[in-house]
Amino acid sequence: MTMKTIVLLLTLLIVLPGPALASSASEDAQRFGIEEMKKQRFRAALRFFTRAIKLGEMKGEEAAGVHLNRGISYHILGKYKKAIADYNAALEFRPNYAYAYNNRGWSYEKLGKRKLAIRDYRRALKIDPTLRRPKDNLVRLGEKP
Repeated sequence: MTMKTIVLLLTLLIVLPGPALASSASEDAQRFGIEEMKKQRFRAALRFFTRAIKLGEMKGEEAAGVHLNRGISYHILGKYKKAIADYNAALEFRPNYAYAYNNRGWSYEKLGKRKLAIRDYRRALKIDPTLRRPKDNLVRLGEKP
């Protein structure tokens, strides 16, 4: 076996995942989006999350998660209405998603919609009373958790 053949085989092993590592294009896009979020590159994350959504392969909790992550990215970039639309989509896939309610409240609050924010923080707590963030948000707004 020549050195050129060995290099080619090693390149193929790196580029082409084996069956155990195979995942859908949507899962890959979501994973890359999360990596971009960790690096605080939210515009790049948006592109990956949008791709994952457009591929339409995700259902249920997976779809809710990718919409939540895209909503967070939109929120951080100051696009609160788009963030709310994604949190709404997440709630369609997972109606009792406490994090989606909390985050939607966060975006409502940024838009000056205090009553809607408080309502969502309370919904998040009703679903999961152990969450700290909605409690803190309510206290910050002068409301009882």
